[in-house]
Amino acid sequence: MSQTEYQIDPGNIASNSEETSAVSKISYEIENANNSGLKKEKFNDQIEKLQ
Repeated sequence: MSQTEYQIDPGNIASNSEETSAVSKISYEIENANNSGLKKEKFNDQIEKLQ
């Protein structure tokens, strides 16, 4: 069985989002990525695309 690679989802974070909420959302997504076993290289690629 093939497992789908976890995709970090920034949700609806915008330039006017409250900072604490934005950090909380990204932290939650990072934790989920780690818990799902996302490889470091794939993780870094996804984070780079979010910047």
